[in-house]
Amino acid sequence: MMQTDRSTTIMSVNVDFIYQDGSIHGKRTSIALQKDADDVKINYRISPLPYSKFGVEVQKVGSGISILGNGIHIKWLNHARLFLILGPEYAGKVDGECGWYCTPPPGRVYPTWHSRTQAKLRLAEPYNDNIQLEMSIINVLGPDVAEVKITGTDSGHTIIFANLTLTEDLTKPTKQMQKEIETKLKEGKDKEGHTLTEILHDKVVEVKVSEPEVEFNPNDFPVEPEIEARDAEEDAD
Repeated sequence: MMQTDRSTTIMSVNVDFIYQDGSIHGKRTSIALQKDADDVKINYRISPLPYSKFGVEVQKVGSGISILGNGIHIKWLNHARLFLILGPEYAGKVDGECGWYCTPPPGRVYPTWHSRTQAKLRLAEPYNDNIQLEMSIINVLGPDVAEVKITGTDSGHTIIFANLTLTEDLTKPTKQMQKEIETKLKEGKDKEGHTLTEILHDKVVEVKVSEPEVEFNPNDFPVEPEIEARDAEEDAD
């Protein structure tokens, strides 16, 4: 069960999970989220994250909170935006203010979403433009990264800025992902055993990586025009 305070901006979210299997059948997990509040209340107490118990997982991901439980995925982003993703097993069993979930979307069940971060590398000497730096970074980071895009340089090509699209892994807190990427850029090796310093023939003096943030593809959350218009009228009332 999920309830929200109805307004143009969601002010609070309350989620109840009830365990339906085994010896703990009927065990309830209540989660409360508030706008502009970093704390998460689980079973009416502020709880440290990550949390995992009775089939429910709660953790910080980028700029929000991720809640997983038995085919249900809830995203609470920037303390104000709520996304609810249901597995196909719930088709025909769920209804609410937004409508009736009767069938999975054609050709798609789960949305496309990624974690993105920015990296800043400082080199001892200007790097060689002939070296495929983007591919070299991908090879060093391995399966943790799906795409690398060099966005600019500074200080005579000794400072490099890059955007990284990460392979999503909800089992890792974003702070841990941030630290792992920094370490791999400094010390990691590609399949041939070469570090980024060896590939560039230039010492990597410093690496700074921002904490990953979650980005959704807007096309994964289509809003029918008639629903959008109806909601606008209700908000006006």
